[in-house]
Amino acid sequence: MLAVSIDGNLKHYRFKSAARLEEQAIFDGVFITNDDDVARFVDYVHTSTSHVSGRGVCGGQWSAARETSQKSSGKTDEKGLDLAVCGHVVLLRALNMFRGEIFAYPLYLQKQMACKPVTFFAMDLACKYWPYLRRVTEKCPELQDLLTMRPFLSVFHANVMISNVR
Repeated sequence: MLAVSIDGNLKHYRFKSAARLEEQAIFDGVFITNDDDVARFVDYVHTSTSHVSGRGVCGGQWSAARETSQKSSGKTDEKGLDLAVCGHVVLLRALNMFRGEIFAYPLYLQKQMACKPVTFFAMDLACKYWPYLRRVTEKCPELQDLLTMRPFLSVFHANVMISNVR
């Protein structure tokens, strides 16, 4: 696998008032990762590292993901999905986002993809995510091999960065 792209979509809400079934999902843990596993990983990363709170900004004007965010206390339970796809846009893994777009979510998916020989890691916020990954790997050395992937920005964000430099 040459490249993996990870991005979040915050428009897949599940409301707290929605009826819940007590049955286990058929594909639980197969495509959409188990929520408890993700929560344990996020807690581990957050307790192992110090974070910069607040919203990131990409290209000087676009609001971007952040390092930390509280779990929703509003009407929604899950805020969306974070997805990993290959260069052929085949869905590989996903996870439910409970805290909005935080960097620990793509970090979890990147860790899941590290068992495959992935060369490139595409993300629309690679300019903000990669320094975060470097800080995390200093405190969590078992994630060091994630730095062997080469990051790159999507065309949209690269154009925004170039136009702001001019």
